Amino acid sequence: MEAKPDQFIECFIAEQNLVGIGIGFFLCQYVNAQSRSLVLLRPF
Repeated sequence: MEAKPDQFIECFIAEQNLVGIGIGFFLCQYVNAQSRSLVLLRPF
């Protein structure tokens, strides 16, 4: 994380915030087409 700080987004422990940011990036096509993959979210 320290080597490439521009590639990380700190969402702390707000999982809902992290999901919202991810969906927003996907809908705005901010995420590259090759890096779109299925991510399973589950609580600890």
